[in-house]
Amino acid sequence: MNQIINLDRERSLKECPPNYPKGVNFKKRIRETRDQVTWSKQFNLNRVGINIKENVNDLADSYTIDGFIHSEPPQVVYVDPNNPKRYIGCVGHNRNEAQERLGWDVAIYDVVEFDSPQDMISYGFESNRYLPRSGSTLKDISNGIKVAIENKWLENTDVAMKDFIKRIAS
Repeated sequence: MNQIINLDRERSLKECPPNYPKGVNFKKRIRETRDQVTWSKQFNLNRVGINIKENVNDLADSYTIDGFIHSEPPQVVYVDPNNPKRYIGCVGHNRNEAQERLGWDVAIYDVVEFDSPQDMISYGFESNRYLPRSGSTLKDISNGIKVAIENKWLENTDVAMKDFIKRIAS
């Protein structure tokens, strides 16, 4: 099924200007072919169960009924450090899967840079509050802390973990 969609980058910028927290630096909004973005579970640092069937079904239904919601933030990518002509998806894994199901060839993305890996994880949690979305679970939050500690992006101390929890579970 190849759904006809209206993806207007200018309208998206007008109806949803970039508004990112400290540590997330907006570079540009693009309308890009989806095959230029790599979506991998290893890059989804804040989710335990990405591409959960129910979430993807709900998103596909939302896209089918409402189309692309220009007044909501688009998926977020950053430039692939190994190939500057490609991107790595960091926010919107389930939306990507729903778009794949619906046969979308292109999508709208915000290209950003992160000041730190903690900023990337934190923003991943924050983005779960925007439409279309599926909220974070306690397992997701626990996994985000685990990943941050394992990668030495977060000190393994009570104080550091409590501060990080406040940031990602707000």
